[in-house]
Amino acid sequence: MEPSKKIGIVTYHCVDNFGAVLQCYALQSVVTNISNLNVEVIDYRPNYNYKGFSFFSNPFNQKVTLLIRIKIILSNFDMIAKIGNIIRKFEFDKFRKKCIKLSKYIIHNDANLSFFSNYSIVITGSDQVFNPSIQRGRIDKVYFLDINFRNIKKIAYAASMGELPIESVIEKDVIKRIENIDNVSVRENSAFDYIKKLSDKEISVCLDPTLLLDMKDWESVSIHTEEKNYIFVYDLEFSMDVVKIVNTVSKLLNKKVICFSRKGKKHYNDYVRNFNSVGPSQFLSLINNADFVITNSFHGTVFAVIYKKKFISIKNGTRPGRAVDLLNLLHLQSRLIENTTDLKNIDLSKDVSYDKSFSILKEEQTKSINFLKHALESNK
Repeated sequence: MEPSKKIGIVTYHCVDNFGAVLQCYALQSVVTNISNLNVEVIDYRPNYNYKGFSFFSNPFNQKVTLLIRIKIILSNFDMIAKIGNIIRKFEFDKFRKKCIKLSKYIIHNDANLSFFSNYSIVITGSDQVFNPSIQRGRIDKVYFLDINFRNIKKIAYAASMGELPIESVIEKDVIKRIENIDNVSVRENSAFDYIKKLSDKEISVCLDPTLLLDMKDWESVSIHTEEKNYIFVYDLEFSMDVVKIVNTVSKLLNKKVICFSRKGKKHYNDYVRNFNSVGPSQFLSLINNADFVITNSFHGTVFAVIYKKKFISIKNGTRPGRAVDLLNLLHLQSRLIENTTDLKNIDLSKDVSYDKSFSILKEEQTKSINFLKHALESNK
């Protein structure tokens, strides 16, 4: 490859979500390492998904139900939560500034795609870049790389489609745009099967970028925590089933609880604090130092595996496919549960046997990196 080439990545980097920001960092790191080129994340912050930080939320500026409108009004009086959100925003921005190389310009809509001309190669992914529901039911040309520059190589890496099937009214348009991307890989088997039923496009299944880096790589961007003797609970989807599981495990293991949800203070018996206001670096450290991990988050499951933790992955009620696919792939499906009854099948005090899992992971890492290498090096 010529040294003059420049690579741009488009993904959901501006959302203050641990998984979104960490997968962005991982993809940029891996592409930089294997290409030796100038790689940057295109600072695309679509108006429909990114409104910047506001201390108060306007309940009358959104198309929501009356109940949600009332909740928004009440949330404006929760000063503790507001202060936590400010700290959280600061920590995420600090991580992005330090660890992610962003483009010098910010784009807020896809009306003018001329900024793509700055790049010879553009990569979309990972995260749910092929999910129109996140894009407010429309097809965002940026994430689907719907551009007409002939000299630009277009790659989709481990793209996710979210919940399937896609609405029939836009299904054909989604598939058409995917077919126009030069090299395509998706993250979930369900997305692979879905596209193959509708298209002859060659598709690969690749690992989420976070799984392409090892423990040492992640430790280099984490911040040490002094916390000890605790269960790390990434309850991204809070429910009373999660409460029952957490309280059962914390009692059996005699461990305190550090959780994500602010509701944990009210419901978890051995609650110590939440980590809702921390940034990605602190998040990594809290998982690394934990004695046990309980999560219903895909990326919570990912990092429990990376750090070789004793863990339980609770089946997510809205997007279970990602964690299910990963745990099946790594022969760790026994760590997936739905309720407290399933806990009877797990020896909570016993270490998880990771030898076979990491042997498989090594093979999948090679396949995923080879996909990227081939895509970057092949002629358009």
